Amino acid sequence: MSRYFLNLFFLLALPTRLFRFKRWLVSQFGLSLGQRVSFTSECKIFGNGNISIGDGTWVGIGTQFHAPSPARITIGNNCDIAPGVVFLCGSHLIGDTSRRAGDGFVESIVVGSGVWIGAGAMLLPGVYLEDRIVVSAGSVVKKGRYAANSLLAGNPATVKKIYEH
Repeated sequence: MSRYFLNLFFLLALPTRLFRFKRWLVSQFGLSLGQRVSFTSECKIFGNGNISIGDGTWVGIGTQFHAPSPARITIGNNCDIAPGVVFLCGSHLIGDTSRRAGDGFVESIVVGSGVWIGAGAMLLPGVYLEDRIVVSAGSVVKKGRYAANSLLAGNPATVKKIYEH
C-alpha cells in the first residue's frame, strides 16, 4: 500500500530535479539503490517484490516496475532506462476454454551493468540481460538469457548484432 504514496509523489515531481531527495524517498519504500541513481518523474512501482538498482543508473520518465512478491528486479550499474520502459515480472499461463488467462506466475528480471533500454521497451518475466546490451525502442523482450554486447530489437526481440567493444 505504501508504494502507492510513492507513485503519487512521482506523478507530481519535477522530471529532472530533486534526484537526491527522490533517491532517499525511494529507499524509504524498500528499494535498494546504489549511489547516483537518478529517478525522473511519473515512475510507478507496483507490488511488494524486491527492486535493486545499481550505481549511476538513470530511470526515465514513466518507467514502470511491476514486481509482485517473490519476484525481484535487479538492475546493474551505469544503466540508461529511457522513458516508458516497463519491467513486468508477472503473467498468466494459458487457461482452458472458459478463461484463457490461467494460473498466474511470477519470475524475476535481471539487467546487467552498462545496459541501455530504449523508450517504450518491455521486459517480460524471466528476462536476463547480461552486461552492455542495447534494447531498441519499442522492443518486447521475452524470457531468456541474452549475451553481453548484444543489440536486441523487435517484437519479440531478437539479437540483431553483437558489438565487439
